[in-house]
Amino acid sequence: MWAACKESHLNMELRQVLLPPKLDEMQIESATRLARQIVAHVDSGRDFSQLMTEFNVLAARSCAVEDLVGAASSMDMKDFAKFALTPKAPYRADLSRDEQLELIWRVGFSEYDSYEDYEINFWREMLHRNLGGAPLAFGTHTNPEEVLEKALAYKPIAL
Repeated sequence: MWAACKESHLNMELRQVLLPPKLDEMQIESATRLARQIVAHVDSGRDFSQLMTEFNVLAARSCAVEDLVGAASSMDMKDFAKFALTPKAPYRADLSRDEQLELIWRVGFSEYDSYEDYEINFWREMLHRNLGGAPLAFGTHTNPEEVLEKALAYKPIAL
């Protein structure tokens, strides 16, 4: 299955607007240091509010201390810093079917070390925004075409 899936992969170059921005190494290091300091302050019961403000200013978003503490137990703080520094993926009305397939490939079918986690997260968010919030159903018997067809057929339940 994987061999056939790899052979059908378009392996296309994405337009610049579809790529996650390159992250500045100095910002990554600063955000990582702040994140580690915040977790250490929380663990020791010290006030972390000023550090949290600095982190959120650097990341240009509002992260909660619970996000940092939760991340500290499941991932490296440098990876969390990259996620926090990556801007939200844009909605692109001009996203072609081939580009959708390429993004699905990169998110669910590429080799584990082909892309960084923050890049995959950026593309996953872009797909989610551009496919109307449809879940992406990756599985052992699917390929990018099947995942896209299921996502395009998705109809949210009205409550």
